[in-house]
Amino acid sequence: MKYIKPVEGYKTKKKVISTRVTEILIKALETAKPEMPHRFDFTFSIPEIIDKAFEDALDEIKVATGGYDFYELEKFKYYIRYAKERYGVEDTTLIDPDKEAHKILVAYTELRYGEDQKNQVEMSYLTHNRRSEIEEQLAEEAGL
Repeated sequence: MKYIKPVEGYKTKKKVISTRVTEILIKALETAKPEMPHRFDFTFSIPEIIDKAFEDALDEIKVATGGYDFYELEKFKYYIRYAKERYGVEDTTLIDPDKEAHKILVAYTELRYGEDQKNQVEMSYLTHNRRSEIEEQLAEEAGL
């Protein structure tokens, strides 16, 4: 068992959305919710179901697009924003998380469809490498 966990700010911030959902699905979940713990020793929450559905949809997109991991790109942007705050350079650095993510998207496309198609990598490889480079640059800008 691990006693410490990394800070994952992108998982804690929530956003309210409004959407139409088939009424019968909501009614079925509302009926099941009070029965689950008492009769079956299970529980669930609608927000967790929605989160899971979004994660599954993003996984499906990744598979359908041959590896384009848009969830990984968003996590990358959140990490860069957090790192800028952590180093206290959010107002002075020229590093833009959106532009950096776009560069990764372009680089990934070039790797996938460029002349050297043998060089297949996961998008996470590119985000982790760029994250390390940005981390070093931010530390330098902060005078550390």
